[in-house]
Amino acid sequence: GIFGLLHNVAWEGNNPIELDWLRANELTLKLTGKYPNIDAVDKFPRFLQHVIPADNTRILDTAKVRFGAQLAAGTTVMPGAAYINFNAGTEGSVMVEGRISSSAVVGAGSDVGGGASILGVLSGT
Repeated sequence: GIFGLLHNVAWEGNNPIELDWLRANELTLKLTGKYPNIDAVDKFPRFLQHVIPADNTRILDTAKVRFGAQLAAGTTVMPGAAYINFNAGTEGSVMVEGRISSSAVVGAGSDVGGGASILGVLSGT
């Protein structure tokens, strides 16, 4: 239930920046050349900024795995439509080209094809 309590923040690398502060100081920061290089706006930081994946795990686009995902060794997350949400994951060697939503877990040997979505509780299923 913590998801609903967390606020979105801007992420510059591993540093959170409150959006209200950023909006209030935007012009000054830009005029002084100190406006941050924002990587994302989210409740969580990027996965690979906090987690070293298990051996033989490949993540080809860092934006495709959300912090809080659980990836087993041998998982491959391809670029493009692939995405793994927080509280979602894999149980073994899995090829991910589609979407795995929160609370969904994919078994070893599976291939989540491009355009496929495995929905979880946040998706209303």
